[in-house]
Amino acid sequence: MKRLFYLTLLALPVFFAQACAITIPHHPSEALSGIQAPAPNTIVVADIGDTRGRGPTVIGSGVSYWLPVKYYAKEGNIALPVSHYLAKSLTDDLNAIGFRATLANNPTTRLPMSPDAAGKAARQAGAKYLVQTRTTEGITKYWGFLLIPFIEPVWTRVGLDVDLIDVESGEKKESFQINHKEVEWYFAKIFILDALFDAGIFGKHWHRDAWGKTVVPDALAKAVVKIAEKAK
Repeated sequence: MKRLFYLTLLALPVFFAQACAITIPHHPSEALSGIQAPAPNTIVVADIGDTRGRGPTVIGSGVSYWLPVKYYAKEGNIALPVSHYLAKSLTDDLNAIGFRATLANNPTTRLPMSPDAAGKAARQAGAKYLVQTRTTEGITKYWGFLLIPFIEPVWTRVGLDVDLIDVESGEKKESFQINHKEVEWYFAKIFILDALFDAGIFGKHWHRDAWGKTVVPDALAKAVVKIAEKAK
């Protein structure tokens, strides 16, 4: 029995290392229903940086009772930088409403590119517009049964600086910021050992929904609508 206990303790770090890496498929926000591009213009999207001051793949953290956990984005078995994920998701959303959009960043390295490199990529692609995104915020957090009994708040913040540039003239048609925050509420379990389930199961689910289905898609929809108003 004692040997089994020690083996369990040794296995826990491996379990949580796996539990904290999350694949987050993107689903366009319902807010985009009925939104159409004014014209099927070609757009190149470029991720030009992440200024969050966190690890490039960190999407969240949580504390449930005694157990603090961090969460990271991945795609398959490969780490997925947050700024790349947001730029790619924005590209998908622009395509969904009728633009012809492509992502300029290298799909293998997934690193941000310089504004000059982004401009060059847009000219080479023959695009009408270049959309540059800089990630300024992106985090999900939860507290499990610490402050409010039986209720567990999960909040997500997303921030983007976006530039819409006319490729031919090189002039900025629009520069704007997206700052979006939502709090989602869940029933909190009442047992100390439920912290394990929060970390390994519920926490992953909350992060996957916030990033792939609810809060982050809603933030990106705001950017899509602003781009559609100007990219005519």
